[in-house]
Amino acid sequence: MVNRLESVRGMEDILPGESEKWQWLEEQARIFFEVKGFSEIRTPLVEPTELFARSIGEATDIVNKEMYTFEDRGGRSLTLRPEMTASVARAVLQHNLLRDAGKSLWLYYIGPMFRAERPQAGRKRQFHQIGAELVNCGAGDSDFKSVGLLYEFLRFLGITGLKLRVNDLSQINGAQSPRILQALGDHFKRYESKLSADSANRLKKNVLRIFDSKDPQDQEAIEAAPWEKIAPLSDDFMAVTKRLEEKKIPFEINRRLVRGLDYYTGMVYEIVADGLGAQDALAGGGRYDRLYEELGGKSFPCTGFSVGMERLLIVLGLLDNFWARQLRQKSVYFAITEAHDGMNSRREEAALRLRRLGFRILPGSVETSLTKHLKKANQEMARFVAILGSRELKDGQWSVKDMLRHTQSCVPFSELADYLQGLV
Repeated sequence: MVNRLESVRGMEDILPGESEKWQWLEEQARIFFEVKGFSEIRTPLVEPTELFARSIGEATDIVNKEMYTFEDRGGRSLTLRPEMTASVARAVLQHNLLRDAGKSLWLYYIGPMFRAERPQAGRKRQFHQIGAELVNCGAGDSDFKSVGLLYEFLRFLGITGLKLRVNDLSQINGAQSPRILQALGDHFKRYESKLSADSANRLKKNVLRIFDSKDPQDQEAIEAAPWEKIAPLSDDFMAVTKRLEEKKIPFEINRRLVRGLDYYTGMVYEIVADGLGAQDALAGGGRYDRLYEELGGKSFPCTGFSVGMERLLIVLGLLDNFWARQLRQKSVYFAITEAHDGMNSRREEAALRLRRLGFRILPGSVETSLTKHLKKANQEMARFVAILGSRELKDGQWSVKDMLRHTQSCVPFSELADYLQGLV
């Protein structure tokens, strides 16, 4: 007997019934970011391993433990991308997108990433992100703009009760960096006998990465770190928090927040949401001003963020009747009551035009019983049912039922799209 093949653990199929939710989310992201002036960028799933080793950092968990790295037939070391910022930077430099002096780039992306970590709710080995990068944008205003955009995007999707955590890494990466890192090293050496094996190793390689640890035995040392004494918050950072207060964006300053990537140099942040368990970060980002220089280009001030799509879908699913409302609003079920070439042609013509307008199309199957059609339309959460039988074909019009308003109208063939667009 031939063994049945299954997908790789942590890399899941997205099946009909779920894929519609992903399509809706992707469409909302494109609407939001393009209205805000961003352009989409798409990069390859596979990049040179050196790109991530240089940008993310040799001492990070991502590079040390989580990357899918392999050697191709030419002996090159390649890696499935674990995050997108480095790939965007590589593409910008390779294609000279900043050749005009003073030019800024506002880019967004949607796509899969890969990390070899233990799968759990909202955290898969193949996971998906929506993100944005503000390239060649100075500090202060762009930091506030980045945080504000992320917060506004999540609110645009209908998510409330968000909690923003912020921290300032600018002192650690400024002129005082050697002194601060030495002071942090001295602090953790006093706890060295109590640290986990991973954190003891980080103490030798990159002390800042100890703050990434979730190991219970590291938490006492992490919580006791003398941040205010060795690296007080900068004036630029405090100016951004003042603007957050003015815009009534709730936040808390969390000095242990360092993010899991070495390229961050200034303000970093994450947004958490209820319903995600211990790993409650829904999105995060921060300022990175040296990444382009480290990859062989000029130094450009940048900031950006990413949102986990799996986690977004979990949070949206917790909202009252959310998917039933969203997927139903612009969905059309076609009820064809006879097997007739003319009817199929009319259905395809109408469906194509409606799909271009953003409607979800449920083509149905030929079924003589209108009752069975309506039952199926309800099961598939259709708002509109466009009915076409011999009488409608003869009269040159659709019978359209609005399942929410419980109304029925006759609509000429040529006016169906405009009619439905006017109701949503």
